[in-house]
Amino acid sequence: MSPYSIERFLREPVPKYISVFFLGLFLVCGKRTECSATTKFGENGVSGRSLTSNAPVVEQDSGLKDAHHDTPVQWRIGEGLDKHVKLAISVTFEEAPLRDQLIKFSRHERIGLFVDRRVDSSQQISIRAVDKTFEQILWMIAEDKGLGVCRLGDLYYVGPKNVAPTLQVLWEQFEAEANEDRKGGVNWTEKSSVDWPLLSEPDLLLKGLGERQRFIVEPTKGIAKGTDETVLPHDVWPETKLPDLQLNQQIGLLVVGFGSWFEMSGRGIQLVPFPTIETGQLDWMVENPGRLVSRLKKEFPKNKIALKGKSILAMGSPEELAAIQKFIVFDRTVEAGKEKVFSLNTAASRGQILSSIAQQTGRKLVYSPDAKKSLNEQIKINVKDVNLDKLIKATLEGSELKFKLEKDRLLIE
Repeated sequence: MSPYSIERFLREPVPKYISVFFLGLFLVCGKRTECSATTKFGENGVSGRSLTSNAPVVEQDSGLKDAHHDTPVQWRIGEGLDKHVKLAISVTFEEAPLRDQLIKFSRHERIGLFVDRRVDSSQQISIRAVDKTFEQILWMIAEDKGLGVCRLGDLYYVGPKNVAPTLQVLWEQFEAEANEDRKGGVNWTEKSSVDWPLLSEPDLLLKGLGERQRFIVEPTKGIAKGTDETVLPHDVWPETKLPDLQLNQQIGLLVVGFGSWFEMSGRGIQLVPFPTIETGQLDWMVENPGRLVSRLKKEFPKNKIALKGKSILAMGSPEELAAIQKFIVFDRTVEAGKEKVFSLNTAASRGQILSSIAQQTGRKLVYSPDAKKSLNEQIKINVKDVNLDKLIKATLEGSELKFKLEKDRLLIE
């Protein structure tokens, strides 16, 4: 009998309790090949992550437990983060809640991400990105929703378009300013974990930092504040876990969403309106900076752009610097991974799982009519770091079905 398409399985909604994870782990072995891991996110419960191991990874234990694993999330920081964000991944968001899916995406990639409280959490995103970097995907999502995005050290920020570029300039000034003047002995650059539980109130979080680090939050100057007992207006936040941040950086994230900023004063801080910066300076570590700096000078002739060792240094307004950074992000060459392996932990019909595998590997799933009964059977599967052949065999275990992999088809008989 001739096989025919398994379209029915593609149309069936996946139950919300199902969690399907496809982990693309690129191994350091053999000849480099063009391949990437595909991650699917959406309300149907299908989600996943792409991890890479072809570069040394500097990791940090945040204590955060992955929703589908018992091990803490090891945040990528420093050199490990720099290398990971250059690697190719593919993701699909299908009518997914913006804030929730951004956070899932960042945790799956083990990259810290802070979403500003002013981002509408009810927005839905539908986007498919193939062989793009983490940064490119983040910028694509932000552009689609009229938001701004920037990198803040080992952290990424998504928020209002007019805030992100200025925040990046302010962030770069943090360490220099704090080291020059410790203001009453407070160590503003001391790092500590960020672990804000569900329904936290930012005003209480700010006061808690003050009590632990022994600084005072002085009366606000020229901005809307809370009640007589509070510094910030009342608000409750989702659970927030991030890589370790400096004291001044944590304060910045707590207040920026209220249109505020802060000045260090004596043994304390004073909240002020979020500043307007006319000119700032940023630098980026890039490969082949000489080639890129020439292109940037042609693209942005009004800005001062120069080489600084292996970095590119640029001066301009925050908006101009944001445009330069976007140019750099999309100019980067995506690095392909190596052999792809998968992990899968789910309960679903055999047909649903195989249709997802086919989609994730760029194939069309076809099957013979005799296979229909076995494909409809509900199964549980839990495998980790296996190649495609072993993944399919695990899915077919307990049935008499056989498979054949072709270039663009997965045949089931």
